[in-house]
Amino acid sequence: MRLGLIGLGKFGSNYLKIKVDGIEITETCSSTRDYHELIDSDLDGVIIATPTSLHYEMAEAAIAAHKPFIVEKPLTGHGSESQKLLEIYNKNSVLALINFVYLFDPCFQALQKNLNKVGKLQKVEFYGLQSPIRTDGTTVIQDWGPHPLYIMQSLMGKPNKISAKKLDGDNIELNLKFSNKEGKAIIGWTYPTRERKIVAVGERGKIVYDATANQKLILETNTTTPLEYEQTTSLANLLLHFAACIRGTKSPIATLAMGANIDQQIDSIQL
Repeated sequence: MRLGLIGLGKFGSNYLKIKVDGIEITETCSSTRDYHELIDSDLDGVIIATPTSLHYEMAEAAIAAHKPFIVEKPLTGHGSESQKLLEIYNKNSVLALINFVYLFDPCFQALQKNLNKVGKLQKVEFYGLQSPIRTDGTTVIQDWGPHPLYIMQSLMGKPNKISAKKLDGDNIELNLKFSNKEGKAIIGWTYPTRERKIVAVGERGKIVYDATANQKLILETNTTTPLEYEQTTSLANLLLHFAACIRGTKSPIATLAMGANIDQQIDSIQL
């Protein structure tokens, strides 16, 4: 499987570090170069890892060329633009994936598989705090907001209400209401401590995925039990899933429609 990569900055360089048997990034292009030749080549697919402001035009070019593609989140950063792109996409037959990275995270996938151990799910919490400030025009809510939204919707369905309030600095608290569940997220770039955590609370206990801890995934009931997860990476899983979707052996789990829906929800949040 031969892939091309557009964007050689922070996000793009991460793909170049991943080694997956049977998948190779054979062509690259910086975000400042003409990318059409790469998209129009005989590659099996392309990865769009450029600043958010360039996602729309590059995704549109990939759709027009019927080239399977992965695009980093947010899809475009604007709900109306993402909806317009989705309408173009729906008129064409092409594979597209959004890099909703936690959906491919081995610890989050193990959390999903073990949810039955805590009984009926009642609440999900997400903490994504302290990270480099984006300088490409992407706001903190566009940068961090998609993660708790798609995570909670993958576990609890579509929310009835999303509200937000500003905390100190650029940090934000999100609250989601579902029919009989709730979600809470605290996100931001300048929080005093670095946190990467998902907590799924059920009737009989909770599962905690703390990416900064030595024991990343634990089940807490009457006792605390470490949970097993695959020793791989999110990006490796993403590339394997992309290749399987191209071959037709799997269906996409992070679709363009999901990306457009999340962008619209981000736009609706009042701060």
